[in-house]
Amino acid sequence: MKQKFSISIQLIILIFSVLFCIILASLFSRMTLSNLGFNDLSLSNPKAYLVSGFFSQVVGFVGGFILFLKITKQSLKSVINFKQPTFKFISIVFGLLIIAFPLMMYIGYLNSFLKDIIPNNNFILQEIETDKYQLALLTTKGNLMLSIKLIVIAILPAIGEELIFRGVILTKIKQASGNIHYAVIVSAVVFAGIHLQPTKLLPMIFLGIVLGYLYSKTKNIFYPMLFHFLFNGTTILLTHYGFVNL
Repeated sequence: MKQKFSISIQLIILIFSVLFCIILASLFSRMTLSNLGFNDLSLSNPKAYLVSGFFSQVVGFVGGFILFLKITKQSLKSVINFKQPTFKFISIVFGLLIIAFPLMMYIGYLNSFLKDIIPNNNFILQEIETDKYQLALLTTKGNLMLSIKLIVIAILPAIGEELIFRGVILTKIKQASGNIHYAVIVSAVVFAGIHLQPTKLLPMIFLGIVLGYLYSKTKNIFYPMLFHFLFNGTTILLTHYGFVNL
């Protein structure tokens, strides 16, 4: 069936769907935190951070993706490429992770010069506060907390963010432009920008490019989801057990 919405209109619908669902996620998060007895709704408490992250991913990104499908009257299969994974490509994903992880850390080190150039910029100051909250969360001990962190910070973003950025944005831009390299780079920049972390902009763009080419080459959303999960999960495990100090 021919899609009645143009690609540009579909992208606009996607943006508003995600924004609407992120607003809902924020409301649900605040109500939940209030009911749990968190009078201070800031993210300084690791448990509050996890609650906020859960609603952001499930309601914001996954919910936004589902709303986009409903409005545009598309099926999941017509938008997302998913096939049975193979051992060969799973091995490639692990190999890419081994290469990309140290590169990300090095690029992040190069990108951190922004803290010295514009130290009093509001975005930088906000990111410094966010980093403190994230570190407090990632270093929180306990097996139960570790399991929850892996679900909220590794599994859910791997699903929701890949559906949005690689499944829809990259695919639609490629369809409109006919240029996969342009689609990968633009989707990676949008992916990095939405995280609102200026001193991590370059490594996030690099990560988005890796995920984009992984999807375009395999034509299977499973592999960027797997890579995204492994990358976030590795960061969580290394920080949780004190091997790195972000």
